[in-house]
Amino acid sequence: VFARARTPGPEHSALVVCDADGTNERVVATVTLPESVAVSFFGAPSWSPDGQTIATPVTSNSGSRALAAQGARLALVDVGSGAMRTLGSSEWLHVGQVAWLPHGRSLLMIARAPLDAQAQVWMAPADGRPPHRVTTGDGEY
Repeated sequence: VFARARTPGPEHSALVVCDADGTNERVVATVTLPESVAVSFFGAPSWSPDGQTIATPVTSNSGSRALAAQGARLALVDVGSGAMRTLGSSEWLHVGQVAWLPHGRSLLMIARAPLDAQAQVWMAPADGRPPHRVTTGDGEY
């Protein structure tokens, strides 16, 4: 899975899946500006262990040419239907790298909450219960 900007049109971004050799490419889900799944260097979509769901950061942008991020959310996308739902809080300043835990019931993510000075590691239960902070340090994660 990967994110692609300006797909299927200039005001959209998409999650795209393909076979390991790059064939059979297909769009699984799209969002429209001011939201984007074509995230920065520090974020990427992640497959669930059962291969049925993709977790992805979704940023909300100002709509300016620079697309300065104004907030973010963590979304789960059903691979079969393309249905997208927000997981936990949608009040993040930033959501970066996301990884499923092996049991598939929770994810770890690098995220910055509104009152955080820096991004922290958070655990987000896949069933929608509120996420909780795993780290509290001043380090860069």
